[in-house]
Amino acid sequence: TDLAGGPEVSLYVGSTRRVLVMHSARLFVANGSVTQGVEVAGASNIPVGSQVENADLLNQNPLSVWAAVSASTVLTADSGLQQGTNVFRCRYQADAHDNPNPSVLQVASRTITVIPF
Repeated sequence: TDLAGGPEVSLYVGSTRRVLVMHSARLFVANGSVTQGVEVAGASNIPVGSQVENADLLNQNPLSVWAAVSASTVLTADSGLQQGTNVFRCRYQADAHDNPNPSVLQVASRTITVIPF
């Protein structure tokens, strides 16, 4: 299941075609998993999970767990990063494991930071 997206950052990537992408969230999970990934659109077309490391939490226990997750990745021309205006957008994927207990999957405190070099 895709959860509501966001946040996102738009920025101009110069000729160095090199940025540091850092993203994090607080995830609340019981009997399931939530993944925070980043896609890049605009001048570049980099799908979620292809070049930027995902941050995720898996909890198959019916007891709820809050956890802060984060990941960081340097993107370059070799990663498919193009010069021009790029939009870096967090995306969320939730997977319920409703056997035998119902799942609880929530996302809070979503952040993304992109630093060009």
